[in-house]
Parts: sequence; structure tokens; C-alpha cells
Amino acid sequence: MTFYSKNVNAMELGKPLVSRELWSDKFVAFLFAVSPILNNYQGPIVSAGITILILMFPYGMIKLLRAELITSKAVGLVLPLFLFWMFKVVDHGTTVTELGQVMVYMVLVLVFATGCIDPKLLLRYATMVACFASMCIMVQYFTYYVLKFHLTLVPTNLLLDGSSQWIQLAKTGRISVTGRTMAFYRPSSFFLEPSHMFVYLSAPLYCAVLSDNFKRDKFKALLITAGTVLSTSGMGLMATAIVWGLFFAKNGVNSRRFSLRNLLRRETVVILLLGIGVLVICFFEVEFFRRSLLRIISSGDDYSNAIEGRLGSASVLMSQLSFKELLVGISDHYSEVDFHMTAFNATMYKYGIIGTALSYIFYLRCLIELKNQYFWLAALLTGLSFFNPHTHGTVYMLYFVTILLNGYMEQRGCSENVRTV
Repeated sequence: MTFYSKNVNAMELGKPLVSRELWSDKFVAFLFAVSPILNNYQGPIVSAGITILILMFPYGMIKLLRAELITSKAVGLVLPLFLFWMFKVVDHGTTVTELGQVMVYMVLVLVFATGCIDPKLLLRYATMVACFASMCIMVQYFTYYVLKFHLTLVPTNLLLDGSSQWIQLAKTGRISVTGRTMAFYRPSSFFLEPSHMFVYLSAPLYCAVLSDNFKRDKFKALLITAGTVLSTSGMGLMATAIVWGLFFAKNGVNSRRFSLRNLLRRETVVILLLGIGVLVICFFEVEFFRRSLLRIISSGDDYSNAIEGRLGSASVLMSQLSFKELLVGISDHYSEVDFHMTAFNATMYKYGIIGTALSYIFYLRCLIELKNQYFWLAALLTGLSFFNPHTHGTVYMLYFVTILLNGYMEQRGCSENVRTV
């Protein structure tokens, strides 16, 4: 395996990076695609999701060792993530187990960054999982409102002890994590709760709706949209409205280059205003839509302010940190506060300004370098990190990073980073 500091173009490498899809690559990519879902379930090592990643490690090492050429550009792309994970384990002391897990994460990310395994495989299987989840939630609505029973799709007996707060919701679709009976039915397919379903579906949703070949991906886009809306996740509804607003803006300007500049044109502004009008009508006329949004923007009465719940405790905890703690954090041994903290706040609290800056470099670089659906996905994930805990969680972060890496592969024609034998 040889590293190069210069850029390597397609002519120098000859054939495209991935000339064929091996069944083993497909299997590993499928395991990677389901690892975020399995991360809340029991496993031999930490969780089922982490166990899967560790089992993938030997295959990833073999792929890297067989690589004939890896460019510095591929390594530099994911280097900030490596620094972030290393900072996490050395900042406040580490163990052999923690260091081993970090090595697993690094190898898996590098395998996809170099194209030893084509990241489009992960997106393909994630989209399949998202479509299946969307069909499952439709079945749940049918069984609940027509057949009068809730179809439980979550094997609650296999959940980790730390996931017990979701058991009643998974079993009933009506009892929240606080133990209160909700005003309306909120199934979430085989995910623990609606927000989990939205977080997973968000990447396939944005990639399908904003695809350059929408005619090919139209059915998947509509199906995943339906699944996201039926989950009644407030953030999911907002993200869905945004992505379809972007879709109509993209087609309204009739431009091959989809950028923020195009969104500021007169015709796109008109389309966005019409979209806002539709949302306003839905707010007053569609009950579950209204209630889902009220969960985000209101508090008290029958609604739980989702944003306030995740941000409220963070400001109190942050105010208690010393300057040194604010700079480097207080380590990850305070996991009991995770449930009430967003990705940004949890990262700041645990790893300080240094760790937080390292954790955002990859996402921010995507905002600068990627185009079309991958740019908007990076924008969604960056914004979502201030309201949701999952964008910086290890397994979900690997999931999102790999899908964004596919954006780089598509832009570079899958031929700059590595040649495998």
C-alpha cells in the first residue's frame, strides 16, 4: 500500500475505483446500514450495533492492505474525524477497549473514504431499509385504525437496559417516554421512536428527493416521504417540508447546478411562499401535523417542548464549567445527561471547544465542497446537531459520514482516491 501526496487523476489510475461489486462488499455494506438500528439492542460487545462494526474490522483491514494506492486527499478528508475520535479517548484517560473501538472506526471510515468499499452500497441499502420502514409504518396505521390493534415491530426483550424508556411506546404507540398517554397514535415502524425513524430516514430522503435522476428515484422519494410524515416526528415534518421546497425550487429554476444563489431568484421565492402557504393550511386542517409541530414550538398543557427539553439543561450545565473544562470538556463519563442534550451541547460538555471544533470540520467541509443533495444533507445534519443527539453519536455519525463520502465519490468519478487489486 503506497501513499501519495500529489493528486491522482483518472488517467493515472486507469480503471474506475470500483469495477465490480463483490458479494462480500455488499454484505458488509448491508451490516453497516443496519448498525444504527441495532445499536439499542444487546450484543456481545457493548451493543449489537458496535459488535457488527467490530466484526467488520478484519474485512476492512484486508481491503486496505490489498489497496495498491491511497492518496493523501482521501486520508486528509477523514483526518479531522480521526483526530476527534483520538481526542475523545486521550483527553481524560483511555482504556485498551476504548482505543480498540477507535481503531475500528478509523479503519471503517478509511475503507469507504478510499473506495475500497464503494460508499454508494451503504446508501443503496440504507434506502432499501428506509423504504421497508415506510411500508411497515403504513401497515401499523392500517392495523391500528382498521383492525384495532397496535402492531409491535420492536423486539423489546432484546433492548439494552438503557433503552427501557422506549418500551411502552414501542408496545403501544401511545405511551411516551415520560409515561404519559399521548393524544394521538405515533407508531415508528421498527425504530424505538419517531425521532429515531426520522434521523435514519433523513439521509435516504434527501438523496432520493434531490437526486439528479429523480425520475428513477421518484417512487423511493415518495415512499420515504410518506414514512417520515406518518412518523409524526416534528423535526421530520420540518425536514420533509424543506427538502420538497428545495426540490420545487431546484426544478423551478431549471438549473443543472443547484445552489443557494438559485434559491434567491424570484420564481423560487414564489414557489417557497406557496409551500409555506400549504404548510399553514396543513397546520390548521391536519391534526397530527399540527400536534407534531406544537411539540417543537410550544410548552405546557398536553405538549412537550422537544427543543426546550434538549436545550434547557444544557445551558445550566455549561454555566457550571470552568475555563479549562469549557476548553477540553469533562469526558464521556457523564452519559446520563445525553438524553436531554443535543449533539452540539453533549459534545461541548464532554469534549469542550477543541473536541467540538474537530467534530464539525468534516460536516463544514462538506458544506463547502459538496453539491446538490449532499450539500443539503450536510446542511441538514449540521442544523440537526443543535436539536438532536444523534449526528455525533458514534454509529450514526459513521452512517452519515459514509453517505456524505459518496458525494465526494460521485463528484470525483470514483477514481481519484485508490486503486485496488
